Amino acid sequence: MSCPLGLAYDELTGTCNWPDMVEGCRSEEMLRFTCPDPYENDILDYGDPRYPTSDCRKFVVCVLTDLYGSRTPRLLGCEEGLVFNPITKACDYPENVPSCANYYDSNPAALASNRYRRAQVSLPKKRRSRH
Repeated sequence: MSCPLGLAYDELTGTCNWPDMVEGCRSEEMLRFTCPDPYENDILDYGDPRYPTSDCRKFVVCVLTDLYGSRTPRLLGCEEGLVFNPITKACDYPENVPSCANYYDSNPAALASNRYRRAQVSLPKKRRSRH
């Protein structure tokens, strides 16, 4: 069985699950990401620290896995039309993330979906610089 990116097949349950929940599977190896020691502000602001990946739509969240403070990476993604903003550590419109401004340019359907969603939900507006 093929699982979505970031999940592993669990033979005991016959379903896809987080790699750290599947016997014999290690999230760090699968995702090629080791959670760094978080800054106190990351924990206070977000609970579980979040980190960007090379894919603008994906990000890693480091979840607390034991009483001793160990954290395990899990791959998450923004809904279609949004990208991960490494400054706000939340999903945002591409134009608010300069390095991801053109992420959806090759997918016109995603751009149309993004325009519709913008009319339906309240997300941060494009920031304008002050002169």
